[in-house]
Amino acid sequence: MNIKTLTLACSIIPKKKSIMLKGVHGIGKTEWVISMAKKWGLKLVIWHASHAADATDITGLPKIIKETIIWYDKDGEKHEDVHEITASCPPKWMLQKEPVLLLLDEINRGLSIAMNAIMQLTNDQTFDDIQLPEGSRIFACINPEDNGRYDVSTLDPAQLSRFVVYEFDPTSDEWLEGYAIPNNVHEAVIGFIKAHPEYLDPYTLPELAETCVGQDAIKLPDRRGWVCVSDIIKNGEEIGLWKTATGVLDFTEIVAGVVGIGAADKMAQFYFDQNKALNPSEIMEMTAVSEKIHKILYDMCKEDLPSVVGFVGSCQLFLQQHETELLSKEAADVAKSKKWANNFYDIITHLQPDAKVAALSTVLVDAIKRNKKWAIGLLKIDTRFKDLAWSAVSTKKKDY
Repeated sequence: MNIKTLTLACSIIPKKKSIMLKGVHGIGKTEWVISMAKKWGLKLVIWHASHAADATDITGLPKIIKETIIWYDKDGEKHEDVHEITASCPPKWMLQKEPVLLLLDEINRGLSIAMNAIMQLTNDQTFDDIQLPEGSRIFACINPEDNGRYDVSTLDPAQLSRFVVYEFDPTSDEWLEGYAIPNNVHEAVIGFIKAHPEYLDPYTLPELAETCVGQDAIKLPDRRGWVCVSDIIKNGEEIGLWKTATGVLDFTEIVAGVVGIGAADKMAQFYFDQNKALNPSEIMEMTAVSEKIHKILYDMCKEDLPSVVGFVGSCQLFLQQHETELLSKEAADVAKSKKWANNFYDIITHLQPDAKVAALSTVLVDAIKRNKKWAIGLLKIDTRFKDLAWSAVSTKKKDY
């Protein structure tokens, strides 16, 4: 289920019904749940099932207390007996005074005794005489049990019955727009994923995932890894590493430790090709796009169409990041917006026909359909984009 549908589902599922998200590692399950806690204004409480040593992490440690038992005999005389009894001290994370979003992370990595202990909690948000505050929500995240790739246990039907269970499968665009762009992931990573979305979640592709089964410490890329690659690129740029001969040679090896050799090799090619003459930000800020750049892009269309689409996507990212200025009515901003729009138009129209249609469909038409502010603003700034977008739609229909 993609994020759009999942968000809709969560808005109509009763709040006391627990929700379980199943998906491969690094796909963004935990990050999405955290973002929903912020959206709903709920205090976030995370309990890691894999950290639980035994059931007392749920029930709390026992202690001896004195309790008075009041009873009446057959003559109606009142009696009070004081007994020492055993009671449990609830764990700190369970005592809440305000509505919370309780995330039970990786619950199928916990001991079965701990999992059994949370069955009442996940069913009705209570445990013995403790109840989560009204308006609280419970989410759980798990990795799938398929192909023996993950060291996880099987949740039995009674445990699963406490949850609404969804496959967590956000699209690459949802990750780019919902996480990568807002969190300033490097534009080269964003451009690369736009060009090669299959490298975002290869564990969801059986033919790639199977290459890791039975292998020791074989890396494949995931969303968490690409964020790390972004930081590596930024840190290397700060010290000028990628401008040195050593840095160019070391780039692939360094990045391979995060996303695997195949993805690292592709990423290196994409990054250094852009750095040669195709820096999206610099090109968008030019007074006019040079013939040299037109030729580089035109030639790339023959050799690496996805990279061309990725480059156009990076230019689109520039417009999205400057959306406030793009939509501004201030004279200085209007002048810049016209320059950016003209450069963007110039880049697209100098591509080979198949690349032009692919770039327009992936980058512009899709954004217009989703009513993105930067795209609607672009149509108003330069009406030529309306004809461009329509031509791409018409061509796609003919091909179909």
